[in-house]
Amino acid sequence: MFYHGLKCWDYLLTASALIIMRRFKITSGVLVVDDTDRGRSKNTTRIWGTHKAVLKGTGGFHHAQNIVLLMLVTPEITIPVGAQFYRPDPVLREWNKQEKKLIKPGVKKKDRPAKPVRQADYPTRGELAVSRFQAVPDRLSRIIS
Repeated sequence: MFYHGLKCWDYLLTASALIIMRRFKITSGVLVVDDTDRGRSKNTTRIWGTHKAVLKGTGGFHHAQNIVLLMLVTPEITIPVGAQFYRPDPVLREWNKQEKKLIKPGVKKKDRPAKPVRQADYPTRGELAVSRFQAVPDRLSRIIS
């Protein structure tokens, strides 16, 4: 919904946060990044950004979307001000699988393939938080000050 929607969801989230801040006279807060895996059905061919994730309770696997949220935390309230989907790099995932298979029998590091460079299409969660949400603090600080 957020990725393929025609509306600018980030701007709507920021605007609603600004309205709440004005209404309750909130003048300070801290921006916090939070991410979580949201489990989806087993048939996820049409759901964008799903990937195989580990179920922490059972150790099994399920298909999930990882949503990275930017939250404004104040003493009175916590408000979401931005959202972005995280997708793991498929090349790095495949390399990690091969690396684990080669480590088990004791293959030396010099004989194993080198770690590939991360593709620009698949930024890390931290890179998403910094790059995608860079404009949000600027918009918020204009209202706070």
